[in-house]
This record gives sequence, C-alpha cells and structure tokens, in this order.
Amino acid sequence: MKASELLSNMLVTIGPNASLDDARKTLGRCEIRHLPVVEDGHVVGMVSERDISIVLGRVQQPNSHSDETDTQETRIPMQVQGFMSSPVWCVDARSDVGEIIDMMLEYRISALPVTAKDKLIGVITVTDALRCLLDYCRSQPYDQLNRDTVIAHMSEPEVVADYNDYVHIVLASMVRMQSYYTLVVLDGRLVGVISDRDLRRRLGVSVRGSLDAHPELHDSHEFRTAGQIMTSNPKTATADTPLKQAVSMMIQYRIGALPILNGDGTVAGLLSATDLMRVLRPLVAEQECIAA
Repeated sequence: MKASELLSNMLVTIGPNASLDDARKTLGRCEIRHLPVVEDGHVVGMVSERDISIVLGRVQQPNSHSDETDTQETRIPMQVQGFMSSPVWCVDARSDVGEIIDMMLEYRISALPVTAKDKLIGVITVTDALRCLLDYCRSQPYDQLNRDTVIAHMSEPEVVADYNDYVHIVLASMVRMQSYYTLVVLDGRLVGVISDRDLRRRLGVSVRGSLDAHPELHDSHEFRTAGQIMTSNPKTATADTPLKQAVSMMIQYRIGALPILNGDGTVAGLLSATDLMRVLRPLVAEQECIAA
C-alpha cells in the first residue's frame, strides 16, 4: 500500500502571510487539525490546532514580567509564518505506508504532507491510519483481529493524577514521561482526562517538543488543580470491548486515546492511537510482502 492510497479527499492549504484568525477559522470550518502552509507551490510549514491553541492560550495571560500595561497579545506572532512548524517532514506519494507509520511512531508525528513530483497532493494523518486499520477489520471478517478485545492491545497509563493534584505537578509528570494523556481519578475511579489539547487550551503550554520537567506556567495557574482543567465524562471502553468498536469510537469522536475501565469504574488501561498504529504496522508489512 502506498501513501497515495491513504490520502483524505480534501486538501486545504494556507499561505504564510495569512492571519492567525484565518488559520483558526479554516481549521474549524473544514473540521481538520493540520494545515499545510504553501508558498510558490512548495510546502514551507505546517500549522496545527496545537500551534494555534498555544498562541491563543498565551494571549489570555497578562504580562507578569513587565510593569507596562500591555499584554502578551502585542508581542506574539499574528501571521502564520510566525508560529507555524518549519521545516516539515514530507513523504512521496509512492512511499510505502509501512515506512510512514514507522516515521509517525519514531518521531511522534501526527500528520505528514504527501507530494508527487514536488507538488503537494494531500496530508496523511493518524486518523487516516486508524481508518486503514478499521477497513482491514471489515475486509477480513475471519481474521483474529476481529475477535480481539481491547485488553489484548491496551497499555498501562503513563500518568495518573488525583482530582486535587496541582496542575504544575501533573504537567511535570506528563513532560517527564512524554505522555500526552493523564487519567484523573477521584476515590480510585476515573472522573476525567487531561490531554495535551487541554494543556494548550487552558494553560497555554504543551508537552510536545518540551524536554523541561518543570515548564513555566503563568502565576494565575499556580494553584489550579487537575479537576479544574480536565475534560470530564470522557469516552471510555471496557477491557472486553471489541477492538474494532474501540477504533470506530476513536475515529468518530476524534480522540487520540480511550481510557479502559474495569466494571467498578477503576482504571484498567489506556488504548491510544500509538497502540493501534503498532497493531496496523505488521498488517501493512504483510500486505507489502504479498504485493511484492
């Protein structure tokens, strides 16, 4: 299977001189999370929902390091070229999907622009990979994967926090473990999830790309707790949920991880998009061998 076979139908781009607001509206209107930045026909960067969330999170924070009355809004980039990710990994349309999955897993990349003869033709995302896994299950009804339940592929959650833990402690743990998800418990039962997306939107910080175990939070967040920034009532599954059903849930609700619960509401594990891509990788390799 080649990269061109995984592409989503819609290709949306933006220019480097476009405004932050243009990028935000485009992502929302098209219901996408990654936007290639194109200039003179070449990919010069990538803007993600993550990038915009971090910038907007910082806009809301007063400048506590200055006696001036202005806010950080006057000092942040308001054009795409000021906050886009650059340079960007690109893959050729003829690249094997297996190679692309390897890149995504090794470098923790969630989207890759795809080019043909140096022209951008689309973007491959983790969601595309999950759809590929779901299509495989549907096309192979007698494959073992269709009999698998979540418990066969879930992993231990890397970070679990108490509802009353301070966010700076939670953030330090997430960065130290390079984990994009924290499960929040109260009296031993799951009550919420803190994702990197929650950190960006509510604190203006991100785990991605950070190697600092103690990222700087604004003073206004010093005494905030996990319960105040978590996403409540997250989508969940049980250990005996069919794997195919869990994949469908993650695609439908656009979530990157699914908490797995025991019958009493305690945490049994976590099924992430990374776990599922590791499931997909040998299946793709097998298909590539057959095609060869």
